[in-house]
Amino acid sequence: MSSKSIDDVWIPTTCEMCDAHCGILVHRVDGKAVGIRGNPDDENTLGKVCAKTFASLLMLEDPSRVNVPLRRTNPEKGIGIDPGWVEITWDEALDSIAERLGKIRAEDPRRLLCTWSLTAREPTDALPAFAKAFGTPNYFMGGSGPCGDAHRLTTLQRYACISPHPDPKYCNYLLNFGCGEGTGTYWDPMAMGQRIAEARIRGMRTVVIDPVFSAAAAKANEWIPIRPGADAMFALATLNVLLNELNIFDAGHIKKHTDGPYLVNEEGYYIRDEETTKPMVWDPVDKQAKPYDDPSLKDYSIEGKHKVNEAIGVPVFALLKEHVKKYSPEHASEMTTVPPNTIRRIAREFGEAASIGSTIKIDGKTLPLRPVATIYYKGAAAHLNALANCTAIELLAEVVGARGVPGGVIGIGRSLGFPETGLPAFTPYVGLDGFLGSELSALSPWPLADANKPEKISLQDLIPTAICTSPLHSLTMQNPEKWKVPYNIEFNLCGGVNFLGGKYDPTIDVEAFKNVFQVSFELYLSETTYFSDIVLPDTCFLEATSFSIDRPGYSAAPVGHRKIERGL
Repeated sequence: MSSKSIDDVWIPTTCEMCDAHCGILVHRVDGKAVGIRGNPDDENTLGKVCAKTFASLLMLEDPSRVNVPLRRTNPEKGIGIDPGWVEITWDEALDSIAERLGKIRAEDPRRLLCTWSLTAREPTDALPAFAKAFGTPNYFMGGSGPCGDAHRLTTLQRYACISPHPDPKYCNYLLNFGCGEGTGTYWDPMAMGQRIAEARIRGMRTVVIDPVFSAAAAKANEWIPIRPGADAMFALATLNVLLNELNIFDAGHIKKHTDGPYLVNEEGYYIRDEETTKPMVWDPVDKQAKPYDDPSLKDYSIEGKHKVNEAIGVPVFALLKEHVKKYSPEHASEMTTVPPNTIRRIAREFGEAASIGSTIKIDGKTLPLRPVATIYYKGAAAHLNALANCTAIELLAEVVGARGVPGGVIGIGRSLGFPETGLPAFTPYVGLDGFLGSELSALSPWPLADANKPEKISLQDLIPTAICTSPLHSLTMQNPEKWKVPYNIEFNLCGGVNFLGGKYDPTIDVEAFKNVFQVSFELYLSETTYFSDIVLPDTCFLEATSFSIDRPGYSAAPVGHRKIERGL
């Protein structure tokens, strides 16, 4: 019999060790994964991967993996308490789970909570879909809380994606508020490290505003220390200098791609057309107000005051200019510790580098060129005032027209889908009042939902800006009556997330979940699984046969001799 391998292939797939989903090649020999490397054909990652990708092979053969269903025999739950695991069959586990779920669905489906994660295992996107089909509004993503909610809200509203990048090919001035992009973090970290390095060699100036002398600061042209959490004040003072001292802004971009021309009345609301209810703008050529999308518009006014019927309307942009006057560099310096002359210099450098009015020809098309960008995830986006930080920083790029154009801040294709693959695509559209719409998240980033009486155990109904998830369920579950929630959680279906090991004070979760029946899908026993009543073996992403929507032309790699052994 020949000793030659009957199965020796390199399979293109995506790494699921983090949300970057880098393109990789997995070497499978006779049904077993024996090697792994970056895929040079993946234009997003350029064949670069980090150590976590290589370490993922160890999960396949780790002796600590959960390989059979386990059931708790000790009814007491607590930190350091032995659950008394015993092995059970799949039939026993599924029958027990189905019986409990059937009872809950018949009585009140809201008593089911689904907690889930995205990484290192078979994609668990099915859990929120299961929750909706089951009839419960309660599902929670992530183990450390909604780490990017403020960032995702602001970027979905502007780019229809959750992971915009600076354009390293054409950007000449990068203003970095505590982000690690280019030095090993954020999306596509390895490839962007190479791209940002090449941009610096080309001459791109990088200014890092960060309380910490970080890896990004060490590679920057300039590091500006700042008081933690004061990023919005710095950005607003910079915005004030741009608009009111230097008079630098992209009027064309503001007129056509923002609500800058929309007229606002004295009560702070848009002045709307009586027939269409659309926001009105002022046409300075025809000297009259028209709906923002009126095909007869000849120009847009973004400053001054305009009488519309009995109301006085002021364009949004004019209100913004007036509003930021209060944020002088001297006032901002007191809060940020950054000297006023530094704020003014950065504003001047940023505004001049934006090269407003310049264009570039790419593939035969003439496009605006705005070679400046701002980045801030997870630095300025990780504070109590994160939404204010993110919004103020986004305005810096917005007013100079550096959104969605060469050289500026651009959304990346992974969030918009790849129609040529036939897989699901998330396509931006014109939403309410002309704003960018997106179906990327469970809740629309715009318009925000109205606040309502709590139906979700997380109280997310009360927080319309929390478009992904809210971590408040652990508090509400301890006393739902206090928050007027008419039920409590009885069952937690947990998909590969260790919220007890990666969140805030674990004693809060202990109190919340000690009386909840919990089923966990897991690769390994963790702090959270030790509060479970049943643990089911999970599937590593290297054993998966499902597809990934994040990269065109890739499917998950079925490498699993272990899958055959486990009968999955």
